[in-house]
Amino acid sequence: MAKKNYLFKEDNIPERAAFPVIDAHNHLWGNWQTDRLIKTMDTVGIAGFCDVTGNVRIEFSKGGYIVKNGDISDFFRNCAEKYSKRFYCFTMAAFASPADEPLFDDYKSFVAECIETLHQHHAAGAKGLKILKELGLHFRDRKGKLINTDDERFAPIWEEAGKLKMPVLIHQADPFGFFEPLTEENEHFESLVKYPSWSFADPKFPGKL
Repeated sequence: MAKKNYLFKEDNIPERAAFPVIDAHNHLWGNWQTDRLIKTMDTVGIAGFCDVTGNVRIEFSKGGYIVKNGDISDFFRNCAEKYSKRFYCFTMAAFASPADEPLFDDYKSFVAECIETLHQHHAAGAKGLKILKELGLHFRDRKGKLINTDDERFAPIWEEAGKLKMPVLIHQADPFGFFEPLTEENEHFESLVKYPSWSFADPKFPGKL
């Protein structure tokens, strides 16, 4: 009789990783149900978990979510310190800001604040800097001008992250369907009906290409 492989269900859907896995890109959004999460991680074979938005919490509203600044010490208290070597995080620093508000009035002050926060969070244990899709799609300056992801005003932030040996992850794009008209032919129709704020078909947004 062939030995049963307990890594798979009978239909060959894996139930547990064959080797320890690191979930290197996930979000807790300030929801610290860590005990439940650890049970799932142990069940499926996840050895480590990275919360790439460690200083962010979100509120689901208006067919989407609203980003709010959180306290990164909450992550360390509820995750990294409670379960040693199982959790690590990135920070969004000063980019943890609501999309419907100007990102800054004075960019020099914003850059200085971001660098200061980056140093504080690095000292606390943050491993990198994460930038969500709001940069390039939503964030505007005080004049109402859209801020691009390659805006040269942010160069000092990227350079400082490099000096701290903190990788920078920037969300660059979403599926094509998010930028196409909301019709039943859209492959993401059901998702966009549920979360209409995920649709970027409006001309006010930059196109996918």
